[in-house]
Amino acid sequence: MVVSFLDNADQSQRKRAVQAAVSHVKTSALADQRTALAARLRSWAADPSEQRAYWVRQLGELDNHTEQDLSDPDTDVRICTALAPSLAESATATNIIVAALADVADRGIPEPDLYTLSELIDAAIARVDDFERIAAPAQAIIRQADWTGFDTTWGPLLLAAFDTPYNEQTKLSTAQRDTLAALVVNPRIWNYQIGNSSLVFRRAGLPFDREACDRITEQL
Repeated sequence: MVVSFLDNADQSQRKRAVQAAVSHVKTSALADQRTALAARLRSWAADPSEQRAYWVRQLGELDNHTEQDLSDPDTDVRICTALAPSLAESATATNIIVAALADVADRGIPEPDLYTLSELIDAAIARVDDFERIAAPAQAIIRQADWTGFDTTWGPLLLAAFDTPYNEQTKLSTAQRDTLAALVVNPRIWNYQIGNSSLVFRRAGLPFDREACDRITEQL
């Protein structure tokens, strides 16, 4: 029954139907329709007239085998493939996500219906072993953020940089120092009325005080 709603010629209508269908077939009651849905998505993902990256992203959400798409000539197809949960251990997928994060830090997200900045950040943080790998784009993103990113952009990146909370005996790494400095120079972060922002700093072991954080960055 789910697949029967996917014949609309309007791609935007099909996208909405697919989102619902992917969610439904993940349940045990409709799991028998997963193969048929994956076949439909794969046919669209192979069609140059379609938004191929979108359908590949949905295939990944179905845990369908999409490894071959990591080498697709289309950048967005590669990124959407790399975001698949089943490829979390793939070094190739991780490299694609790290490169994508660096790219969007400079130019933003070109098509937000494919993936969001927050999704790229979460995937990069989860998959890299060393924050140094994403420190430069993280700092660029933080410098452009505002306080609303406490749980989507600057907040997760700060916590990744300070995965061990700061204390007065901590000697900052260069990546930690530069990440904290990126926050200090961005006045849009420092809305002291926002309790969630304060909680992020507390989890990182840092004071939610711009001048105090500036002093920390100056410590040798």
